[in-house]
Amino acid sequence: MNKKIIAGTLGLASILSSCSIPEIKDFEEPKSIPINIIETENNITGANKFLRKFPEELIGSGEIRKYETSGANKCLIHLLQAHYSDPETLFGEEYDETKKEEFLDKFNIIYRTINRVQKDIFQIIYDLEEKKLIDKVYAEGIYFKPTENYIKKIIKHRIDKLRDFGVLSNEFENAETEKYFYIAGSAFISNSVLNLEIFPAENKKLYQDAIHNFSSQPEMIEKDHEKREDYFLEMISTKEDLSPLILFGGHHSFAGKESFQDYIPKGRKSIKDNIKEWNSKNPQSKFSLIEIIPKSYNLILE
Repeated sequence: MNKKIIAGTLGLASILSSCSIPEIKDFEEPKSIPINIIETENNITGANKFLRKFPEELIGSGEIRKYETSGANKCLIHLLQAHYSDPETLFGEEYDETKKEEFLDKFNIIYRTINRVQKDIFQIIYDLEEKKLIDKVYAEGIYFKPTENYIKKIIKHRIDKLRDFGVLSNEFENAETEKYFYIAGSAFISNSVLNLEIFPAENKKLYQDAIHNFSSQPEMIEKDHEKREDYFLEMISTKEDLSPLILFGGHHSFAGKESFQDYIPKGRKSIKDNIKEWNSKNPQSKFSLIEIIPKSYNLILE
């Protein structure tokens, strides 16, 4: 096993003091994946060279979709995720404490699925870093540069929260926590294990408005998604990143049929074609797009 993985994983053991995490079990070592390098014209942009040479397959991926914009200055990589939420907020107004026992089976199914998707995401991130295609992750739900101490606290808080709530009780009682710590979020795990930097993908006000509206005004979810997506395109356009990776929920969509005729919008709650609008208004700062769908993500769509 890669020494970096072993060292980072041992560090997680100190975060989850009540859990034994000696290594990441069942982790596949990186394989040699043939990449079809397409010859490019002399005038193609760096962003589109990156897109055309991007692997057709990664460890942990189920599908990789590439959408090219002529003359693009950046190639956005959207890694779709199903992410952690506190149990009491997962079902919004549908849930209350008196129904906890009725919901436990649903909680267990959902968190097992989230864990599988997040494990796929970790493997994708690991493979991308090994291939030197990324050096950082822009993370959903983060609107400040998180410190190492903050990341450790978040990982521990989320695992402890699920354990105390009674979710996945059989797994935790059987000392299988190390198989389920991906639930805490692969962006955070990647920082702790791979020392990969995490950067904010959010604006504080827009994110907090979205959290508030999720339970109080669910009809605003689509609009909240679109505002956050617009913010990220504007923010990242000012950065030097040629091919920024954003870890954002699978209900989000940065594109649509207007920007890319073959775009696949399945499972999205956000239907605004953000890239079309941005590229039209900013012809000197256009985006191409790569979407990476984790191999277990189809469980979310079922």
